[in-house]
Amino acid sequence: MTGANGSKNIYEMYVQNGNRCGFWVRRNSWSYNIAQITSIGGNQDGPLDGVAPYFKNQKVRGDVYHALSGKMAWASGGSGKDQEITSPGTYGYESIAAPVWSQEGR
Repeated sequence: MTGANGSKNIYEMYVQNGNRCGFWVRRNSWSYNIAQITSIGGNQDGPLDGVAPYFKNQKVRGDVYHALSGKMAWASGGSGKDQEITSPGTYGYESIAAPVWSQEGR
């Protein structure tokens, strides 16, 4: 199942990424924040439990950054590191390329 314009939810992006975390997303309601997905259901890789497209709506966590500066960004309930990514089953996220600053030895 896909959303409008071929969009995928975070679980589907995980599967498309070879059943592993590490991919980057932006949510349509975030102004300048982006996130690197670090775990789904407490795991960094491997098949997800459940059935597509929602895979039991497992908890998704990620590191949230300001897209331009690369600094950890505040997310609801914390400092940006290892934040719960809300509503991962919605189609309001898009997969994005890793930012240049993420590849500069951070």
